[in-house]
Amino acid sequence: MLGALSEFGGIGYSGAIMSDLSTSLQVCRADASRQSRALWLVFSRHAAGDPSAQAAATLAAVGEGRLSLEGLFTAQRGGRLVGAAWAYSQTGGVGVVWPCRLVSGEGEQTRRFLWRKVEQFLADQQVRLAQCVLHASDNQDAQAMCDVGYQCAAELEYFVALPDVFPSAPPDAQPLQFEPYRDSQHGRLAKIVEKTYVGTLDCPLLDELRTTDEVLEGYRSTGQSSARLWRFVTHQGRDIGVLLNAMHPVEKQLELVYMGLAPSARGQHWGRALVQETLWQARAHDAERVIVAADAKNAPALKAYRLAGMHRWARRRIFLKSVSV
Repeated sequence: MLGALSEFGGIGYSGAIMSDLSTSLQVCRADASRQSRALWLVFSRHAAGDPSAQAAATLAAVGEGRLSLEGLFTAQRGGRLVGAAWAYSQTGGVGVVWPCRLVSGEGEQTRRFLWRKVEQFLADQQVRLAQCVLHASDNQDAQAMCDVGYQCAAELEYFVALPDVFPSAPPDAQPLQFEPYRDSQHGRLAKIVEKTYVGTLDCPLLDELRTTDEVLEGYRSTGQSSARLWRFVTHQGRDIGVLLNAMHPVEKQLELVYMGLAPSARGQHWGRALVQETLWQARAHDAERVIVAADAKNAPALKAYRLAGMHRWARRRIFLKSVSV
């Protein structure tokens, strides 16, 4: 798809401007004076909350170095903002993309110009896998993502737990043990993670698009000091699974990033023990909530969350696209 860029000429995202001279359309990276308004437009159809509040929270995260607006682009006509798009890169070759937004009455050609900017940005950032998460009922944006080459990889169920269900003491996880991970154990971790992916019900399409090292790099970048909350799950001295959590201090929440068991350890109803260990970590780190997302088709995981006292609070769809670099 990136080969189509050549027909427009001179559109490198770094400081360059894409212009349709007949209509005075300009597409370029958002400068500081337009970032707030551009973010408002990007979030304007997002069902999760007020776009002004989301824009303010994003700018605060940018100021703290947690997010980047290098991939925020605007379309302007006669100096007036008529469209915006945003993408940012994460570690592990992953990029996060928001659907392009246009003001009422703006033509689809403007959306195509914005998408081409986003695609070139992702390629220049060495992104190999782009993802977009949409509200489950947002069929208009879902179609727009499919139109530019994304495919729906899964429907996600989001669960939350509050302190009233956190254990007051370390839970008895017998016959399992949870062994803290150390940085020198990367090879051991990669080996057991690969085993947990065999026959996985959790977004299996992802297995085809990233290497194990890229996946682990992405897990490590989630939250702060994430590896301190990583655990090998062992049984009778053997590695049978992993539990990878991350703390988000600003939000005061702990995220269950990934839990998995090797095929030989499944069917023993041990998933609940992994969730209970997560809830104990939340108590020990004074978290105000625990969050997790799982493939809606992953019935064993969903059951484990419910049995541990977690409640479903949202449903989303994740769209993926492999990016040529």
